[in-house]
Amino acid sequence: MTPAKRGPFKNLIDIQDKMNQLLEEGLTHSGSEELRAGEWVPPVDIYETPDNLVIYVELPGLDPGDVILELKDNRLTLAGKRKFPSETSRENYLMAERAHGSFRRSFSMSNNIDGEKITAKFSDGILEINLAKKEESKSRSIPVQTD
Repeated sequence: MTPAKRGPFKNLIDIQDKMNQLLEEGLTHSGSEELRAGEWVPPVDIYETPDNLVIYVELPGLDPGDVILELKDNRLTLAGKRKFPSETSRENYLMAERAHGSFRRSFSMSNNIDGEKITAKFSDGILEINLAKKEESKSRSIPVQTD
């Protein structure tokens, strides 16, 4: 047993080792499954400014018309589909690592988002979603008075 595997974190390290093993097996697997269309999950970055919540979504190769963005019951849902390129037959591919097929991501929004002031901009394969905060939910400085 290595020194890193002793102590209270042993179980966590064992779990991490098993996850790494599963990921390595999945990445080295090859065959016809690689070309099969299915669900995929585009990566996102989310950050907050004083006025907005901003979401960046990587959607390379998609047309903005293939993306659906909906806000319902404080839940923002992003959905779409990346089609397999039709100019080349699937049988001609030796390797296909890019994911194709449908995707759907949902994000729970707090009550401080103004649903009427959401904007979305698509540029260079990146979808930028700006969710404006309601005025009353923005942070403000409160002066402390002295006697």
